[in-house]
Amino acid sequence: MKTAARRAVLSVCVFCVACFSGASSLFAAAWVQPYGETFFSFSLSEYESGWYRDEEGARRKSGDGAYRKREWKLYIEHGLTEETTLLFSLPWQRAEKLAPSNFSESGFHDLEIGIRRRLWARGFETASWQALVGIPAGYDTEKSFRLGEGNTYLDLRYLWGRSYEMSGRYGYISLEGGIRHFLEGVEVDQFRMDGTWFHPFSKKWGLQSTFSVIEGFSISSAPGRNGFSLWKAGAGVVYSPTDQTDIMVRNIWDFAGKNTGDGSNLELVFSTRIGR
Repeated sequence: MKTAARRAVLSVCVFCVACFSGASSLFAAAWVQPYGETFFSFSLSEYESGWYRDEEGARRKSGDGAYRKREWKLYIEHGLTEETTLLFSLPWQRAEKLAPSNFSESGFHDLEIGIRRRLWARGFETASWQALVGIPAGYDTEKSFRLGEGNTYLDLRYLWGRSYEMSGRYGYISLEGGIRHFLEGVEVDQFRMDGTWFHPFSKKWGLQSTFSVIEGFSISSAPGRNGFSLWKAGAGVVYSPTDQTDIMVRNIWDFAGKNTGDGSNLELVFSTRIGR
């Protein structure tokens, strides 16, 4: 694979890793926030990889230097009504290729604004739908080494969740799946699926595990609409100093894919919720 192609491939992992971050015991994707309450999450993460996966899924060493990304991300949910939650996400990133390439980019990723609306709630189970619009937040969309998706997209999902009581607090399982459609450019539309399991060990401590799948509708080595595939999983420890505040440390590993980077992402997440 040529150097330019490898750069384009590895730049994909800049936005792939950031697409699933920050869930905690205060926030499970299928649930909406109570009316008038606001959830805040701030995360710091570092992703690094000296490997990539080609169009056949084979894992190969990067010949033009390891890839590293640092990200600071603000994520907000606000309960507009008892049934509807507003969503906002804004990440800032610094991405770089190490020696021998030695170049970097920094700036905002893709601004995301959206809505989640509850469909039904029965006992410990709930379901909702979610719509997000992603907009490039000022980076150069023409560069192969870019900081985000590169064009405007619409993300539509169905979400299901079930909670359970354990050790004096609630654990949960949340699953979601849907389509990311690009409104312009030549990007390949994607199927996306995410899952989160949070299990409390006590009122202060818990374990969170996650998985994420991104599958382009087509995958090839041709320029332009080449698509990609990425499978990743993560695990972390959650500490809750108060009923409204969580601190989480976790790691996420890329373990399969095509036309994408292959590395790991270490993340520190602080989250809290304020009421009316």
